[in-house]
Amino acid sequence: MDINALHNCFAATLDADINNRRRAELELKEANKAPGFINGCLDIVLEPQVSNGVKAAAAVYLKNRVSGHWMPYDKNATDKIDEGEKPVFRERIIPALIKVSPPIRPVLVSILNSIVSYDYPKQWPELLDVTLKLFQNNDVDSIRCGLTCLLEVARYYRWTSGESRVGLDGVIEIAFAGVLSVGNSLVNENNAAAGEMLRDVLKIYKMASYVSAEPHSLCFHSSDARLERSERSHGVWGGAPAARGRVPPPQKRLELELTLNSNNCP
Repeated sequence: MDINALHNCFAATLDADINNRRRAELELKEANKAPGFINGCLDIVLEPQVSNGVKAAAAVYLKNRVSGHWMPYDKNATDKIDEGEKPVFRERIIPALIKVSPPIRPVLVSILNSIVSYDYPKQWPELLDVTLKLFQNNDVDSIRCGLTCLLEVARYYRWTSGESRVGLDGVIEIAFAGVLSVGNSLVNENNAAAGEMLRDVLKIYKMASYVSAEPHSLCFHSSDARLERSERSHGVWGGAPAARGRVPPPQKRLELELTLNSNNCP
């Protein structure tokens, strides 16, 4: 994957000239079929020299690419994400959450949510161990990332029942005492980051304490979530098509997308 060419495509999607934008969008549709595309997008998101606008464009496109094509409904789809690329991307997404700038972080959290819902625990059994190691670090960013990952693990078990839910007992036994300790240390803090971390602590307990619902209810919610992700996987950014009428400039569309991701961050 030519990262420079990919960078230029994302930069062109922000161009004021509609013809340049359309050309870049067509090039991205072709590029996203090539092996290395999602990791190339992540490279752009993490590169310090890249402008914030291009980073945002790459992050949003990446999010919609993962949500719609990590595990597509059509197993014979020609534009699904290459299986050989997934392990490397899974290894990179968690460190990326620690490094990425605050406006982009909710987008990467959404990506993590999609991958966990599809791959945990069978294709990603090491996720819990990686998460627990984050709590052993003394820096706030690592602990915050650990809470984010643990929340996604707990969220996965929310929609399980029977034998599939047995793994939750191990998660509670191993991790929850440490989570409680982190929560207690945050209670008297008055900054925004501490507030978000405390929110995640409460959500972790909330997700883990759900009582198993009837199987048909679980299937409905799971399918509904997958359908919602599928509906977001169409259009210019791989997301929902623009509403009829006046279309906002590309930079404004990006700002709106980032705001929506921040507000809907799981």
